[in-house]
Amino acid sequence: MPSTQGFVKCDGSSLVGTFTVDGNPYYLSVVVKPHKQPFECRDAALIFGNIIQLSGNCNWSGPIGKDDLHMDFIGGVTISGKLTTRLRSSIQSHGAGTWSALEMTSSVPQARSTDENDESLSSLNNVNYYDPSQDVARVAREQQLVNSGVPIIT
Repeated sequence: MPSTQGFVKCDGSSLVGTFTVDGNPYYLSVVVKPHKQPFECRDAALIFGNIIQLSGNCNWSGPIGKDDLHMDFIGGVTISGKLTTRLRSSIQSHGAGTWSALEMTSSVPQARSTDENDESLSSLNNVNYYDPSQDVARVAREQQLVNSGVPIIT
């Protein structure tokens, strides 16, 4: 089964994770029930069967221990890893949320007209488009820094 390493952080009631698969970032956002003290896992292992499993709604359950977490998702996806800080207690937890992906693209499609004399679309090609890959690159750099132990100040 394919696997990758990533970053997971929980504020106590919601958990977010970022993982890179084939150069593309995948994001996880789920609720944690019952609430737990905040934690993070800088080297979380994501195991999945098919990339399609990393999109859309998801449900999970599993133990969040004093030192580690193990999340089993319906459909066979798992996330596990060692926590960066020891927690006060262990808990069997569950929740629901979503997976989302942002595919990296290197070009923005140009607006084209079928009429060579039609200049009505030419102004569209001069627009400064928002490039989400800039944010993705920033997140990837921050994740690398965090994984190497450099604190990120936000």
